[in-house]
Amino acid sequence: MWLDFFPYGTQYYRFPTPRPEEWEKDLRKLAAIGYTHVQFRPQWRSHERIRGHYEWDDIDRLFELAERNRLRVVLKPLLECAPDWIFRDCGGTRIGFGGMPLPPIAHGAFYVGGWLPCFDHPEVMAAGAAFARAAAERYKGHAALWFYDAWNEPRSRPAGQCHCVHSVASYRHWLADRFGSIEALNQAFGKAWTGFDYVMPPESANDYAEMFLWRQWAAWAVAEQVRQVGEAIHRADPDRAVLNHIGGSSVQADSVFDSSDDLLNAAATDFYGCSFPVPLHPADPVEEDCSDLIGDWLRRVDPEFWIHEFYPSWGGWSRPCEPETLNRLLWQALASGTQGFTFWQYRSERVGNECNGFAMREINGDETPRSRICDKMAEMIRQRGGRLIGTRRPRSRVAQLYNKESDLISRIQACGKHFMSEEQPETANDFYKRMIAAGHALYDRLPDGVDFVVPADDFAGYEFLVLIGEEMVSEATARKLEAFVAAGGTLVVEYPFACREPNTWIFADRPGWGLERLTGFREQLRLTPTGETARLFGREFGSQRWVITGEVAGDAEVIGYWSTGEPAALRRKYGKGEVFTLAASPSYAYAGTFSAAAETVAAELLETRFPGELLPSGLSLKFRLGKDGRKIAFLFNLGRQKHTWPLPAMEIWDCGRCRLDGTAVEMEPGGFLVGEVEREAR
Repeated sequence: MWLDFFPYGTQYYRFPTPRPEEWEKDLRKLAAIGYTHVQFRPQWRSHERIRGHYEWDDIDRLFELAERNRLRVVLKPLLECAPDWIFRDCGGTRIGFGGMPLPPIAHGAFYVGGWLPCFDHPEVMAAGAAFARAAAERYKGHAALWFYDAWNEPRSRPAGQCHCVHSVASYRHWLADRFGSIEALNQAFGKAWTGFDYVMPPESANDYAEMFLWRQWAAWAVAEQVRQVGEAIHRADPDRAVLNHIGGSSVQADSVFDSSDDLLNAAATDFYGCSFPVPLHPADPVEEDCSDLIGDWLRRVDPEFWIHEFYPSWGGWSRPCEPETLNRLLWQALASGTQGFTFWQYRSERVGNECNGFAMREINGDETPRSRICDKMAEMIRQRGGRLIGTRRPRSRVAQLYNKESDLISRIQACGKHFMSEEQPETANDFYKRMIAAGHALYDRLPDGVDFVVPADDFAGYEFLVLIGEEMVSEATARKLEAFVAAGGTLVVEYPFACREPNTWIFADRPGWGLERLTGFREQLRLTPTGETARLFGREFGSQRWVITGEVAGDAEVIGYWSTGEPAALRRKYGKGEVFTLAASPSYAYAGTFSAAAETVAAELLETRFPGELLPSGLSLKFRLGKDGRKIAFLFNLGRQKHTWPLPAMEIWDCGRCRLDGTAVEMEPGGFLVGEVEREAR
């Protein structure tokens, strides 16, 4: 579909902006600069105001202008802006906690209103799919049409939606399909429901188990809706590919109040995309690592993933990104392995709560310092983008586990007693998200980076596996971990670990599944901290979520202690490999404090497996490789100190804040260098 060029384009239109008198000039300029595609969003509410009567005049003209300027079109039917008749005639209003209706609203992203109907309602879903199919039927033969985006940021929000009869029926059917009988469900979760017809959605999270089931269903239901729309488009146009794209990926999004499952969503269409919400003013190592965090996860979801919304600015008159920083962030995004790139958006927004934001250019279309950076990259990709085609990030030797069940239970715990309304509680106590982001920044110290894996994956191809905050470990995963280490792998376990059964209950003996045989540690006491610190590898760090103490099991060697004298870290040989069990988590200590001690601990752990291979702290080196031997190098100084690094023979594409002397590159903080390594030097 796109193998003869590298895609680099932008979202352009969702009614009512930009205005018609601006279209011709804008699209002509985009094409002249070198952008390859534009995205148009026909909104259900504005194109089918009267049921069965479609109005396509604006999209028709935009398609003509795109074709005239040789721009490819990504067509995204936007269903979340539902027409009035969906709510009045079809009963499409969602129901929240306590049976309270959630009336449709408008805001910046859905300015025309109608956000959000209940797509669990069969009539609503059928009408939405019919609109998407009608859009595909109208434009399937158009020369400018490239592919479709079936759903913009599929997600279930807020936590209480939707308690209508259709959603409840869907939830009950999902439970029946998963457990087979009400007796099996009751036995698994310690409940006493009379039958599936009696099960209702939870009204609070004080019972972790019911909210745990409810939000898993919600993520499944979202992916099912995406699947139905994708199939409707394919029935109308079987020759074009269909994408869907998430807003915040699973490693970032709130798993309770913004439920979605990237793996389920990706399976619903031909390929997958993601918005790329990276900090535009990165102020700490975790923020600097955000591009790698998102990209490493998305490559696990879909190796052909697209960055489908990159924001060169935020809304609400926020401070623009510095041009040099934006230039580096664009290269970091491309280093992630993405196979296509789309900005959100061309002109800054004029309406609602997104005013003056999220775009390259001013509201009137004038250039900005950031648009000049984006345009410069368009020219770079026009000249050299062909070298990116077919390149992939190589497989890493280090893997980090992401487990949606551990993520979900962490967020439910963080909600606490404040979970009796649609208002989203603070996320500060959501330890899993904090730990995996900080941990990724800590362990991303090799040139081949870090791969994400999920419990269903085969761990055997990796040498070093990191588990951070994994409260929920299945019995099957437990056995795989044992096999991984026995075969020679190095496992790092940062507590909490394997302390909850599949039904969210606490194991009577922790870790569960007999995993103390692997880790050499048996948890006994878990307390909120009162100033305790931990010492490991001669380094002291604090700021823990919990102080976890226990007893040594088997022949494990204690290598770290709490300031109370209790064991805080152990090392154990197991088969041909070894396990490091850290009751004191350097990743949690790093989150928010960015302590050098926690960074040193992670480096020492990596050094046990990869002596002499770690990059200096703050330096990031990534590669995209082609099957024909192409090797594109991306070097970034994300730290706060200068770095000097050997310079291979290469064709330099772009660099910033660096000085070259022919044999080495000296990089200032925030510096970068990108280019293709010459094959003779390999």
